Amino acid sequence: MRPPKRKDVQVVIFMGPKGVGRKEHSRRLHNRIGKEKSLLVEAAEVLREQNSRHINRQIQARELVPDSKVNRAIGRYVERNAKHVVILEGFPRTEEQARFLSEEGPALLGVKKVFIVDLSPDSKARARVAPVITSLTSAGAQHLAIKPGN
Repeated sequence: MRPPKRKDVQVVIFMGPKGVGRKEHSRRLHNRIGKEKSLLVEAAEVLREQNSRHINRQIQARELVPDSKVNRAIGRYVERNAKHVVILEGFPRTEEQARFLSEEGPALLGVKKVFIVDLSPDSKARARVAPVITSLTSAGAQHLAIKPGN
């Protein structure tokens, strides 16, 4: 399997609040595309693999890990393991993380297209992810809203 060329990577982002099935849907897509062609990035797992006592303490205490550390960890992981399709679950969660993906993604990977799958079940949940989605769509991402259970 050849590594993807620059300008050849598609990113799929699963967004929505806890419990709507982001992880389940991202894993299904990953299995359907195939592990040779797709990379599943579960942000929490990537952060745990950093072997940083400080980050692991923050995760265990349910504290937010600073955006700069999250961006660096995800960026390195994706750059090392890039495939033709990168599936993101749990990233980006903040506007700063979305900006990082929008600004650094093309240079880091040669991102060709970004698709956002919004699993938010209601307007309140959608309002929480709206700033992140707006940041990504203004950079050219395509947004697809899906009601959970469909």
